[in-house]
Amino acid sequence: MLAPRLVVITYFSGRKGGTGKSTLAANQAIALSMALKTNTVLIDFGIDSTQTLSRLLGINPDRPGALDFMLGLVKDVNQVVVRSNVVPSVFVIPPGSLKSWDLWGSSISVNQAFNALRNLVITASRITNA
Repeated sequence: MLAPRLVVITYFSGRKGGTGKSTLAANQAIALSMALKTNTVLIDFGIDSTQTLSRLLGINPDRPGALDFMLGLVKDVNQVVVRSNVVPSVFVIPPGSLKSWDLWGSSISVNQAFNALRNLVITASRITNA
């Protein structure tokens, strides 16, 4: 019999750095992984271009990441999902080599971006057993 999976998706955003978005997101991912005794996946889009979230969890933010996958520069989700060096039950997808505002200058449509993000979330949760 198939058991339903609990999926929690939250989004923290703001243009200004230093407001606590990354700290809040990291702490929520850690708390969820501990409370639910499962892996969690955290996607860092680096909206304010600081890449603080990846750094907080011990991930090199200069590696390929979410935006590279969404724009098709990286085809395999395994190349962008990284286990945290700080909390092994938290997996991080760093922003990647592109900045979030690079999406606006690209030829990707809103529908393509949505489908790429959907594919990223589904595949990352499967390969990490989150």
